[in-house]
Amino acid sequence: MAGCLPQYFPVVGAALQAMSAPEFELHAVAASTGGAAILLAVNGPVRDEIGIHRKENLFGPGFRANATIGRTVRLVLRNCLMAIPGALDKSTQGWPGKYAVCDEDILVRRGTGPDDIGLMVGGGDVGGHSAFFPTRRAPNA
Repeated sequence: MAGCLPQYFPVVGAALQAMSAPEFELHAVAASTGGAAILLAVNGPVRDEIGIHRKENLFGPGFRANATIGRTVRLVLRNCLMAIPGALDKSTQGWPGKYAVCDEDILVRRGTGPDDIGLMVGGGDVGGHSAFFPTRRAPNA
C-alpha cells in the first residue's frame, strides 16, 4: 500500500492502533479546518532496520520509509474514514505534510533513549510550525 515494503507494516499497524485510542482524538486532526496532519515519531532499532531517515532534510524527498509509512496512514484516513476534502476533512488549506510526515527525534527530545523502541502519533499544523503529541505511547512497533 502506498509503496510500503512489508517490513514497514509493524510501524503502520502500531500507528493505526495508537491513532484509534480515544485520548488521541483522531477526529480533531482528521476534521480540522486548520489543516492538521498526522505526525509519526518512530524510535528504536526498527527505525534503522527499515531505513527511517531522521537527520538533515527530514521532511524532504528521497526517503522511502518516511514517505510511504506517512502515505499509508493518510490513505487509511482517506479510504477508511472518508477524511477527504469536502467530506470529513474541512481544512481551508492543504499542505504537503498531509501527504506524508514521519519523524523520530521528538521521542529522543522527550527523554526516550535512542535504542528504546517506541512510536508516538500526534498532529501538526500548516507548514509544520507546531506539533502536538498526546502522552500516550503505542505498543512497541
